[in-house]
Amino acid sequence: MSGPRETDDGSAAILVVEDSRTQAEELRALLEAENFGVTVAHDGAAALARLESLRPDVIVSDIVMPGIDGYELCRRVKADERLRDIPVILLTSLSDAGDVLRGLSCGADNFFTKPYETRYLTQRIRYLLANRAVRREDHSQMAVDVFFGGRRHIITSDRLQILNLLISTYETAVQKNGELERARDELRALNEQLEVKVRERTAELERKATALRLSGDLLHVANGARGVPELVRGFVEVIRSLTGCAAVGVRVLDADGRIPYAAHEGFSERFFEEENELLIHDDGCWCGAVVRGATDRARPWATDGGSLVTNGMTRLFAETTEEERGPMREECRREGYESVALVPVRAGTEVLGLIHMADHRGNRFPAHLVAALESGALELGAALRRIRHEERVLRQTSQIQTLRAIDLAITSSFDHRVTLGILLDRTLADLQVDAADVLLLDPHSPALEFAAGAGFRTRVPRGLRVRLGEGIAGRAAIERKPAVVVDIESEKGAAGREEFLRREGIVSYAGVPLITKGRVTGVLEVFWRKPTQLDPERLEFFEALAGQAAIALDNAGLLSDLQRSNTELSLAWDATIEGWSRALDLRDKETEGHSLRVTDMTLRLGRALGHSEADQVHARRGALLHDIGKVGIPDAILLKPGPLTDEEWVVMRSHPKLAFDLLSPIAHLRPALDIPYCHHEKWDGTGYPRGLRGDAIPFAARIFAVVDVWDALRSDRPYRKAWADEKIRDHIASLRASHFDPRAAEAMLDVAWPSLY
Repeated sequence: MSGPRETDDGSAAILVVEDSRTQAEELRALLEAENFGVTVAHDGAAALARLESLRPDVIVSDIVMPGIDGYELCRRVKADERLRDIPVILLTSLSDAGDVLRGLSCGADNFFTKPYETRYLTQRIRYLLANRAVRREDHSQMAVDVFFGGRRHIITSDRLQILNLLISTYETAVQKNGELERARDELRALNEQLEVKVRERTAELERKATALRLSGDLLHVANGARGVPELVRGFVEVIRSLTGCAAVGVRVLDADGRIPYAAHEGFSERFFEEENELLIHDDGCWCGAVVRGATDRARPWATDGGSLVTNGMTRLFAETTEEERGPMREECRREGYESVALVPVRAGTEVLGLIHMADHRGNRFPAHLVAALESGALELGAALRRIRHEERVLRQTSQIQTLRAIDLAITSSFDHRVTLGILLDRTLADLQVDAADVLLLDPHSPALEFAAGAGFRTRVPRGLRVRLGEGIAGRAAIERKPAVVVDIESEKGAAGREEFLRREGIVSYAGVPLITKGRVTGVLEVFWRKPTQLDPERLEFFEALAGQAAIALDNAGLLSDLQRSNTELSLAWDATIEGWSRALDLRDKETEGHSLRVTDMTLRLGRALGHSEADQVHARRGALLHDIGKVGIPDAILLKPGPLTDEEWVVMRSHPKLAFDLLSPIAHLRPALDIPYCHHEKWDGTGYPRGLRGDAIPFAARIFAVVDVWDALRSDRPYRKAWADEKIRDHIASLRASHFDPRAAEAMLDVAWPSLY
C-alpha cells in the first residue's frame, strides 16, 4: 500500500467510523471546521470495505458498534501489512483499565473521550500525523502477556503506540482532574452560602416558632371543622393551650349582631355573658368598640396617656387607669386581668366575630404573638365564611338534585303520575312539609282538579275540585302569585276543603301556581300541621320547584303528543306501503297475494336467523316493496305469457335499479332498500344488478332471495304449473352456495320448512 494520502486541498484525510448518524455528523462538522477531509462509515464492515480505495491518514472509530466493533476493526487494520501504519483512535470513556488493555491488545494508537472537545481531538490527530514517519520507520514490537480482571491480554503494540496511549490516558486524567477541582471549588462556595442562609433562616424560624405553631394549629382547626360549634371550640382550645393565657373566648356574630355561637375557657360565666350583652347593645364595651371600629381605623379608642394601645384593628390592654373609663374597667380590675387582647374576626370588610384573651400577668402579648393571633382570626373568618357557604351549597345542591330528579322522571316516563309522585316526594323532603298535592287545571272547565298527593293521613275525597278564583288555591291561580297562610283557620272559604283539612290537622299552607309559556296549568300546594312561615330562601325554592314542575308537565304533554303523532305517521307509512304492494299484485294478476306471502315468510325466516326488531321493520317494508321497480317495466314484457327474449330480459332485469331510483330519495324508506335493490343478487356473484358476491349481499336480501324463489315455484305461471313441495325442497337444496346463502337455505330447509305445512 502506498503512503498516506492527502485531500485535494492538502489537508489530512480522516475516516470516521460511528454507527450513530447524529454523532457521526457532529464529529464530521467538528473535524471539517479544522480543515480535515472527513469520510463517514456507519459500521466496522463498511469501514474495512472502504479502506483499500480511501487510504485515510487517520481512522477515528467508536468502540461500541453492531457487528464489527472498534476493537475488532483496529485489530484487522493492524493485522494487514498494507494498513497497519494508519493510526487508529478509539472513542471511549476510559472508565476502566480494561479498556486500555484491550486497546493495547488490538494495537490502537490513541484514545479519545466523549463528549468531544475540539482542541484535544485536533491535538491528538495532529500529533499522530506529525509522528507518522517515525511510526513507519520504527516497527519494533513487544509481546507481553498481561492478566487483568481474570482475563489474559497479549500486547504486541510498538513502543510509540504504547507511548501515545499512555500520553492520551494522562491527558484525559489531567482533564478530568481539572474538572473535579473546579466542581469542588464551586461546591465549597455553594456550601458556604448555604450555611449562611441556613443560619439566618434558623434564627428567623426560632423567633417565630411559637407564632407559626399557633397559626398552623389554628389553620388545621379551621380546615378540619365540620360546623361552627366545633370550629369555635377548637379555636379556644388551641389558643389557650399554646399561649398559656388565663382566659380565652371566641364569639361569632350573625348578620343582625346576635351571638348564635360562643365558647370560652377561663372566663367566669358572669363576666363572659355580661360582655356578650354589652357587645350587642353598648358601644362603650371594649368588645363592641373593637367590632364596630374594625372597619374604622380612625376611630379613637384609647386616651393619649393611657396604656390602651391600638395595633392595627387589634386592641391591647396593659393596665386599667382612671383615664380609661368604660363599662368593663371595673370588671377587669375585679377579675385581676392585667393583659387583654381583643382581635376582630373578619372576612374582607365584614366582621364575623371576636377573639378575647386575658391574663393576670402584664405584657403577655408581644408583637409576633399578636401577628399570629391576627392571622388566626383571618383563618377563623375564612372558615366561618366557608362553612356558611358549604351549608348554603348543600341546600342548593339538594334543591338542584330535586329539580334534576323531576327532569329525569319526565325523560324516562311519559306517565305524568310517575312525575308527580317524584315531585311530591322531593317536595316533602326539601321543604320539610307534612303534606303536599298538585291541582291541575281542567282544560274544559274553569276548575282545578286533584291530580296527586303525598303525606295525607286520610283519603282525599274523590273528584276534589276548586273553582278558579275561589279558595286559596283558586285565588293563587287567578292572581298568578304565591299564597302563604300561617293560620288556615283564619282563612274563610277554603273552597269546600275545610272539613278535609281539619281532619288532616292542617294549620299552615302555601301554594304556588304552575305557569308555563304564560299559561296557568295548576297549583302546587304544601301543608304543615303546626304554625310555619316560609323564609325567603325556601319560598324562592318553592317557586323554582313549581316552575320546574310546570315545565316538566308541559314537556310530558308535548312528548306524549309527539309520540302519538309518530305512531300515527308510522302506521300511515305502513298502510301506504301495503297499498302500493296490493297495487303491484293487482297489476300482475298471476302473482296476486305474492307480496304478502313472501313478506310473512321473510319475517318468520328472519326471526329464526336472529333478526332484531328494527331489522324486521325494515325487512317487512322491503319485502312488500320488493317488486316496486316493475312499475317501470312495460306491460308487454311484464305480462308476456311466453319466454322473454334476450332484449326483454335486459329490460326486466332493470327493475331493481328502478326500485333504487324510486325509493332512495325517500329518507324514511332508505333502510328498507336492501331487498328491492339486491334480492336478485346470487351468492356466487352471478346475480344482478351489481353482481355482488357472498357477504357483500345485504343479509335481508339473502333471506328474501330464498323465500322469493320458494313462493314463485309454488305458484302457477302461464308457462308452467306449480311445483310439488318435495321438488321445491330439492331445488333449493341444490342451489346452496351458488344461488343462495348457505345459512339462509339451511334455515329454510331445516328450521322454517317444517312450520310451513
